[in-house]
Amino acid sequence: MLRHLKFLGAQYDLIAIGYGPDPSPALPGVSLRWHELKPAWGGRCKRIIRTLARWPGRLIPALDWLPDRMMADWRAARDFVGAAEYDLFLGNDVAPLLIGAWQQERKGKPFLMDYHEYAPLEAEEKAWHRLFHGPQMYRLLKRYGRRAAGSATVNEQFVTRFEKEFGFPSITVMNAPDLQPLPSLPPRGDDRVHLAFHGNASRDRNLGALLRAVPLLHDRFVLHLMLTSGAEAGSPWRALAETLPAGRVIFEQPVAPAETVGKLAAWDIGFNILELLNFNHRHALPNKFFDYIHAGLATV
Repeated sequence: MLRHLKFLGAQYDLIAIGYGPDPSPALPGVSLRWHELKPAWGGRCKRIIRTLARWPGRLIPALDWLPDRMMADWRAARDFVGAAEYDLFLGNDVAPLLIGAWQQERKGKPFLMDYHEYAPLEAEEKAWHRLFHGPQMYRLLKRYGRRAAGSATVNEQFVTRFEKEFGFPSITVMNAPDLQPLPSLPPRGDDRVHLAFHGNASRDRNLGALLRAVPLLHDRFVLHLMLTSGAEAGSPWRALAETLPAGRVIFEQPVAPAETVGKLAAWDIGFNILELLNFNHRHALPNKFFDYIHAGLATV
């Protein structure tokens, strides 16, 4: 998203809606007005009800809105967009598609969509996705996707799928880190081999397999974990790491995206764990793969 804002903000006056603090300090020269949303996941009961609420839209198209309307952050985004003055709306992923279509009907405002990957099959290995989330994403794209003035995704396989299933063309915008000079690093004084894993520690990344492999290696090998989530005290990854010999796993503080490649460059081998569980995993590589290559690491 920072690359979106950096590219567009150099040419246009942007109003951006998203989570977290204003990213403007990391984007010098960008014209940006930031509106922060507060995450509103709710408790387990509410999440279950919201999942079930994805079903009625199969029969009554007007109920496609129901799951999103249950989310306070989505309603806040919709209300903000409804009151804002703008010329073009750009939606990120499928979630804002209904907002763009609504504003098109209400004010005649054109909208663009950046879908990243292929949402209907992004977690097809999970029963809840096959039964509820995936079919709803499919319906939204089928019913509203062609209303967009244009759409983008990250590779040609997804372009083909969008056109075949939903009848709208897309362009391909590949995702890769900004080119930047690598830091000048002094020679290392140890004889260790430094392994790196950077990213989200979600369960489908199977980080446990990498941690369990560490003690099977020669004790020269050290694993650095730079996790964007899942590194908190008491997490299963912390607990598993604590069962390993001392010093074999090091938890690193995550850094800003612009600093990631420089941080990785101090290590030797970067790991991606991406099982071929679904359509998206079979056709798209994780961003971190390109970060490792840019940092000059061997990549597994």
